[in-house]
Amino acid sequence: MFGKGIVEGVGNGSWWAMVTMATVGYGDKAPKSASGRIVAICWMIFSMVFIANFTANIASSLTISGLKGKVRGFNDLYNARVGAIPRSEGFDFLTRQGVTVIPVENNQKGLLAVASKEIDAFVQDDNILKYLVKSEFPGKVHVLPETFDEYFVGIALPQQSSLRKSLNIALLKFMQTQKWTELHNRYLK
Repeated sequence: MFGKGIVEGVGNGSWWAMVTMATVGYGDKAPKSASGRIVAICWMIFSMVFIANFTANIASSLTISGLKGKVRGFNDLYNARVGAIPRSEGFDFLTRQGVTVIPVENNQKGLLAVASKEIDAFVQDDNILKYLVKSEFPGKVHVLPETFDEYFVGIALPQQSSLRKSLNIALLKFMQTQKWTELHNRYLK
């Protein structure tokens, strides 16, 4: 069926492979030998798996992008309704970056606005968001893994305080304990 020279055989074989993969097979070309039929069966199975996998990937990609929401990274904030607490580090950072920010009274109201889709995103300290989402909004709001701007939080002590060194040592020691790991995992992950 696919003989009559190399060029014509390859052409006929290619035609048969394409119509088989497209699942329209005209029946005008079919292998006759046992080895040809084995190759044909393998090609048909491969074609079905390939098309099914391709279709599933497209469908899951579209579904996941729809489920993730409007904001998936920092650049999405420019075209989203973004809330933050006025005079907070997040509000100031977004303003410096040129993102339009909607003032929100507090963390709970910001997260509630995201959950009720009044705003698309709420920007606040990573640890605060993780704790509040886990404790008050589980399954309703998602914290993105990306950190936009790092800043440091400190403890204020009087000038030349005798507590400074002992407090630093105590904090560093505590951060190396299992209890710290448990607290971190419990409230911040």
